[in-house]
Amino acid sequence: MKEANRLIFIFSVWWNDTPAIIKGFIDKVMKKQFAYNVGATGVIGHLKNIQRVEVMTTSTSPTWYLKIFCGSAIKSVFINSTLKQLGMKHIKWLSFGNIDKSSAQRRKQYLESLVQRSEQKCLGKN
Repeated sequence: MKEANRLIFIFSVWWNDTPAIIKGFIDKVMKKQFAYNVGATGVIGHLKNIQRVEVMTTSTSPTWYLKIFCGSAIKSVFINSTLKQLGMKHIKWLSFGNIDKSSAQRRKQYLESLVQRSEQKCLGKN
């Protein structure tokens, strides 16, 4: 992880938040001294080498509902607090809400758009 410049999280939103396995990953991998230290004004992140992070989620709730009525835990806690405190930059959240009401064709199109987006990033177009 100290040599990576990009990190991708892919998970389903559970009860309007990150699932326990993601929280467990943060607890087990992002250890003090390795990923951060605590200074006089708070956490000092050591993972500044990670220049781009993508958080890709799915949920049965519409994305707007998660953002407006559920406190946007993915954005406010996971991204703006946890990941940024660890020193990560340029964090993008891509959410596929209402997935249980989507068609197989719509899910396939979404996956294809993620592949296309990833290829463009690899080619330096984004």
